[in-house]
Amino acid sequence: MELNKAIEPCAVGQGRKKLRQQSNREIMKIARHRPKHLPTFPTCAHNGKPGFPYFCSTLRMSQIKRFHQLHLCS
Repeated sequence: MELNKAIEPCAVGQGRKKLRQQSNREIMKIARHRPKHLPTFPTCAHNGKPGFPYFCSTLRMSQIKRFHQLHLCS
């Protein structure tokens, strides 16, 4: 076993990956697209009748809030 090995520099692209920190520009971009207020309850006439295939009147506020968080804040 060799104990006197010389340290050799790594080839380009083979070194450690640098930890990426968010710049101020990226932080401002995230803040710009984040919702500014809580979602409002829908005021439509969709109640599952023929011709109205959606059931908006049966939605709970927690479901609307979860949808708002998943789809608009990502």
